[in-house]
Amino acid sequence: MAYYFINTDAKSLGGESPHDKWIKYKYAFTGGLIAYGKQLGRLSQGDICLAYANRIGVVAAGKVLSTWDGITYQNPLVYTEPHKDKEYRIGVDWFLDLRDKPIKIDRLRLILGWNPSRAVQRIKKDEAKIEKLIRSRMRK
Repeated sequence: MAYYFINTDAKSLGGESPHDKWIKYKYAFTGGLIAYGKQLGRLSQGDICLAYANRIGVVAAGKVLSTWDGITYQNPLVYTEPHKDKEYRIGVDWFLDLRDKPIKIDRLRLILGWNPSRAVQRIKKDEAKIEKLIRSRMRK
């Protein structure tokens, strides 16, 4: 099991993070070039994802349900008009909803010493810190 940040891509969607749809549909999404879809291929069943929304923070934590199917979806759920683009998905059980009290970027910076900066970014040396943070939020 590995831990990853997945950016909700508000920048490509007119500044609005689609994380409500992520939680509703039980997916993580990327869009645009196939290279962004292939980033979902790094995830394995059982990995833990942190949905990171720019300027908001971590809005959800979830467990990956299966490997990426490699499909470019022609019926997008997130990348719709007026920001229509190619869409890629991976099933995620969003077991921790943090929308009402997200983990702010300042807190992440304090704990990790760095910011999430890519569409899909593995958390390597700081997995124990992230696991502890998730567990503390689940108790609240």
